[in-house]
Amino acid sequence: MLVRQLPNTAAFILSPDEETNKIFFIASVPQALVARGLNAKEWAESVSSLIEGKTGGNDKTAQGSGANVALLDKARQAAESFATSKLGKK
Repeated sequence: MLVRQLPNTAAFILSPDEETNKIFFIASVPQALVARGLNAKEWAESVSSLIEGKTGGNDKTAQGSGANVALLDKARQAAESFATSKLGKK
């Protein structure tokens, strides 16, 4: 739904599950931003490694999970930092 409403916007969604102590996430990057250097698979990998997780995907979409919900804030910061490093800050 977000892709249809905001077709030129990249998104990284983190969802913690405290019962299982896992963080689930998905990255979505439109082609226009892939062309500018933001790659969904690399974006997901930058967070996955931080939260002891696994990921898979391609340049436009990637998803994964990690086994340390205590690192949610650091995961969010890492995702934001990665995107900013590729696209610059607005």
